[in-house]
Amino acid sequence: MTGFPAPQPGLVISYSYLWSDEAAEGRVEGRKDRPCAIVIALEALGDRSRTVAVVPITHSAPPDPNVAVEIPLRVKEHLVLDGERSWIMLNEMNVFRWPGFDLRPIARDENRVDYGFLPPRFFDSVIEKLTRLINEGEVEQTSRDEWDFGGLQGTSFSSRISNLLIQRITSPSSNPSLPPISDIAHQRRCSYLAARKSAGGFAENSADTLLNLRPAVSSRTPEASRRPRRRSRPR
Repeated sequence: MTGFPAPQPGLVISYSYLWSDEAAEGRVEGRKDRPCAIVIALEALGDRSRTVAVVPITHSAPPDPNVAVEIPLRVKEHLVLDGERSWIMLNEMNVFRWPGFDLRPIARDENRVDYGFLPPRFFDSVIEKLTRLINEGEVEQTSRDEWDFGGLQGTSFSSRISNLLIQRITSPSSNPSLPPISDIAHQRRCSYLAARKSAGGFAENSADTLLNLRPAVSSRTPEASRRPRRRSRPR
């Protein structure tokens, strides 16, 4: 391992994710390494470290499609993930101080822990849905660290992350320390295009097409929309 990338929203990392029900059973280590997407990165108080929140990616279709977003195949190809259908689960997250103890090398390169960035427009749709679920109280948060984050621990710190995430999307002007969402999206898009060009990937017009991708097949059916919500999770 030569080093860790800077944690940025939209970056997909290899991580030993701890599901909320595993944490409730008293487990402190995840059973499986999996891709996870960083949804927010906060500077810690008093130092330059960052604390991040990540959401898990799974092959298993969610019992409730309202709490997940399916990843388009083209996005998976861009990240060099497998060709199976996958979903980003948004009803729970892990919170930890970067880089922590649970990052894992990716299979294709033992010197990297990241797969790359989700395309900006697709990532924005993920954030919008996550924000709605947080507002509805549907997101469980598991802290992976035992130390104090700037005077806030456990659920309190997770609540602060939720509040900042909501502010960033819904009312950025209420928190001057957070840049407007339009600036964040523009910066993320520029970084994404620059990374793709340097890697010899998509030309800019092709990347623009990728930014507009949505799953080809909707994971929600009329029957599913009438089902009651369940908190059971996929594997």
